[in-house]
Amino acid sequence: MEARSTLSGAQQTSGQYLHLLGLSALNAYYMDRRGLTSVQLISDFAAIALGAITFLFAVGVKLLLSNLSFYGIGMVWLLVSYPFYDELRYRKLSKLEGARLDEIEATRGSRTIALDSITRAVLGGRTLSVYKRQAAILTLESNLGGRLVRPKTHRTLAYVLRPGPLVAIIFLISQAILVTAAVAPFFSGEQELYTTLWNSQRQTFQEASLFLQYWSIFSNNLGVALSGTVPAFGQFFLFVASYNTGRVIQVISIQASLPPQDVVAVLYLSPHSFLEELSYPLFSVLWIYYWSRGDRYTIHELAIRRRRNSVKVLVILAEFTLLLAVAALFEVAEPLLGLGGLLLWIPVGAGAVYLFWRSRMHRYTERN
Repeated sequence: MEARSTLSGAQQTSGQYLHLLGLSALNAYYMDRRGLTSVQLISDFAAIALGAITFLFAVGVKLLLSNLSFYGIGMVWLLVSYPFYDELRYRKLSKLEGARLDEIEATRGSRTIALDSITRAVLGGRTLSVYKRQAAILTLESNLGGRLVRPKTHRTLAYVLRPGPLVAIIFLISQAILVTAAVAPFFSGEQELYTTLWNSQRQTFQEASLFLQYWSIFSNNLGVALSGTVPAFGQFFLFVASYNTGRVIQVISIQASLPPQDVVAVLYLSPHSFLEELSYPLFSVLWIYYWSRGDRYTIHELAIRRRRNSVKVLVILAEFTLLLAVAALFEVAEPLLGLGGLLLWIPVGAGAVYLFWRSRMHRYTERN
């Protein structure tokens, strides 16, 4: 912006060095007095090659998690490929930054949008991030005037769509579905269906070794959780899984001659149940963590690998997977410990305190 402001009104900016101002998923943006110039960062061939290579990893995950849905495979593919995609973007940006505007305009895939050709612009901040942001906004406002629109999200909707409240909402809805399915009468044919399903799973599970029991629990839960990461569809999968769990609980209560409410109470007293049921909505809002910043990087953030949103999301994914791994370990250990299994609430409580402390520290760091 400083380089641009030194130019005279009649002088063209082509041939002058300008600061790199913005970055979206596919393009980098430069600004001068004429308008916005975008340049393609990743070639079609490189994007296809990267997609083909990372798809092999997604196929490997599918082989390990047989119950993973088609949509879940797509999310795994996306979450794994994007860090490598960011690296390709950064390497291209490293070559572009400091280049002259006329050189950028000659690059394949670049184009310039003149400010006087824009009839309406929406400043939503979803795809364009800048450093010296205020200066860039003032430049847009001075050139576009009333044509520039700043949409506002309703305060309540903005709060609900934050990861924390959304996790709580999805958790409560899924538990309400589970409890309702556990106590409500079966529809026609449901009892036989879920009884057959439960008897088959129980027999296979009891005949397996402790390690195979652990892997069966972990892989099944991870497959359900990854399927739940799909926007909109994932929440539907999660609620269907909650319904199925509730119906199986009712089958267990019938076979044990117990009220289903008692079986549900035992379920909630088990540490592994709390970890599993909490993990599912955490996975389910993983797309919120991803899309809440999306591609809104500043150039400095992209240069530091650990600050890239794609890397942060992978770290979060690994943490949630570890939570499911611990839950599966608890589920295998609790029957062996008997009432001593209640002591497992101690590490669960300690972990909850740590996560709360870390979230508070993260907010404090962001504010300062």
